Order: sequence, then C-alpha cells, then structure tokens
Amino acid sequence: MKFFISILLLLFISVNLAAGNVFTFEKNLSVKEIISGGKKDQKKEFVTKRFPVSPYQKYILSFHAKINGPDSLEENPVLEYYFYDQSKFAKGKFLPTWTLVFYDKNNKKCMAGVYGSNLYRIFMHKDKIYRDIFYAPIQARSMEICFKDNGNKDNQIEIRELKLNKSNEKKLNINGDFHLGEYNLSGYNSLIMGRIIKLENGKFAMQLPDMILPKQGSSRCTLDPIPVKTGKRYRIKAHVKTYERPSRLFITFLDKNFKRINMLKAKFVVWKNKEGVLKADFGVPEKVYYIAPMIRFGTIHDIMVEEIKE
Repeated sequence: MKFFISILLLLFISVNLAAGNVFTFEKNLSVKEIISGGKKDQKKEFVTKRFPVSPYQKYILSFHAKINGPDSLEENPVLEYYFYDQSKFAKGKFLPTWTLVFYDKNNKKCMAGVYGSNLYRIFMHKDKIYRDIFYAPIQARSMEICFKDNGNKDNQIEIRELKLNKSNEKKLNINGDFHLGEYNLSGYNSLIMGRIIKLENGKFAMQLPDMILPKQGSSRCTLDPIPVKTGKRYRIKAHVKTYERPSRLFITFLDKNFKRINMLKAKFVVWKNKEGVLKADFGVPEKVYYIAPMIRFGTIHDIMVEEIKE
C-alpha cells in the first residue's frame, strides 16, 4: 500500500483478548502479537505495521471499538471513576488501552512526551468511535499503534475501521474547546481530580473542583506539549469560571526531548467566584521546542494557544 500526503489506514479487526484472535486486513497491512508475563498475569499486545509520519505534523487517529464483558461502563458504572483516576493502575483496575510508539530516522524509539497516556482507555460496550489527535514528535519518522489488554482477560474487545489522517485543524493546541466530548481527553496528558462535563447549551467544559489531596495536590489539567519556535511570541487565553479557589495558569518550557527547562514564573489568576480570562503573552527562549500549559481549579470553557503575528 502506498502512503500519500493524507495517510489512510483501513483496518478491520475482531479481537478476543481472552480466547483467540482474528484479524482481517487490507493487503500489505500486518500486525504482530506480543505476549508477556506468566500464565496468571499474561498480557497481550497487538501492534500494527510501522508506517511513516512527518515531524511536528498533527494527526488524527480514529477507530470503532466496543467491549463485551463485565468491564464496560454500561455493566459497571464505577468505571467512570476509574477512567478519570490517574492512579487506576495502582488500584488494580487495568482497562484496555492503545498507545502510539514513534521511531527516529535510525529506527530507534524516540521520546514521545505524553503518548500512551493512561487517560486513553476503551471501556464501553456500545460501539463507539474513539478519536485521538496528536503531534508527531520532532525526531519522529515512523510510528506504530499498539492495542493492549493490560492483563484483563474477562473481556472481548472488538476494534475495526482504524484510520489515520493528517489533521487540518489550524489551532495550535488540541481539543481546546472540548468538542470531542465526554471521555475524550485528547490534547490533555494529565488530569488530576477533573473531568469533562456537558453543559446545558450542549457544549462541553473541563471541570476542576476545589480539591486538594495529600499525594496528588490540587486539581489541575496539563495540556499535551505544543510545538513552538524560538524567538516567536505566543498567547494563551482560557475562559474559566471559579468557585471557592482562584484559577491559575502556569506555562512550562520543554526541550526537544520533552525535558523541563523552566516554568514561566508569573501566575495568571482569575480570583474566586468570578468568570474571567486567564491570559499570558510570552516569548520563546532558545532551546525550547514545546510548551505545556497547566491550569488549576475552576471550570474551563475553552483554551486557545496562538502565535502572535507581528
């Protein structure tokens, strides 16, 4: 299969991660099965054939999936709590997931920043379209998609119509208005004590309650690393509503390997019991390739990151 400017993979999969696996592909598409662990804690992964990507390019991955078994939201409503719980692994709840694995020009795995976040989970019985929008890292030249059962043997997982296309979305950050809906955390690599809610007007927002826990700290969300250019100026704006705690915006600068260089020290605040805008204008220092904005507390209606045109 040739790869054109817009990559399109059509993958039809029927996966039973408990008892046998059947795959049907178009020509030249293949998948490898990886089994690890002992008989009692055996885990299975299904990895697609590797295919080319362009550095810094934004892509959208989509596929249909459903679960037949006890670990679905319809059968077990408590899974909504585990879905949003960042420490679900520590609590023994291993929901099926997918991860994105990137390779550099030497076919070595490259730093991916946030990809494979434990926020990405398959956990509904009804047939659902899952969407994942992401940037390919600066070193990336190829990638593969890995579906994992995480040792969960009680469920049959069906995956079909896997597609990957270049995204035409012009905004720098991903899912800034939460239009992808509930349970879709694309664009957000970390979420502590928060969740996406549906508003009365039919739109969606990120709710970060007025909570502080001993080990997790304050409720907050951190965006996926956003590519930026040295010497350019950028603006972040977020419309928020606060309650008993003020909402604050922080900006972390990252190098090309996603290592933290510095955090913008100014704290941009919307005070308690207010509706307002968190806003920051800033320049990008040398050796900075990404920024990772973070917001604490409040209901976020939208976040926008844009380059300031001189």
